[in-house]
Amino acid sequence: MGRLTKHKAGVDSFSTSGLLFLNAKRLDKLKEINNKIILWLQRIGWVGFAFFLIKGLIWIAVWLGLANYFDWSF
Repeated sequence: MGRLTKHKAGVDSFSTSGLLFLNAKRLDKLKEINNKIILWLQRIGWVGFAFFLIKGLIWIAVWLGLANYFDWSF
């Protein structure tokens, strides 16, 4: 019986603090997902980010205003 090496087990020799990457296909898949997220964020841009930020701040103001009006305490 021969020794089972990392390469034979389908595990790359790359290891970071005990975490092993299973193979190059999985790493490529993670890179592809990361690129899709970056592309999506670039499409939204600053205008989309500002829109959702302002929208969120308005909702916080509405709920705080209602809490003040009805004398709810948080």
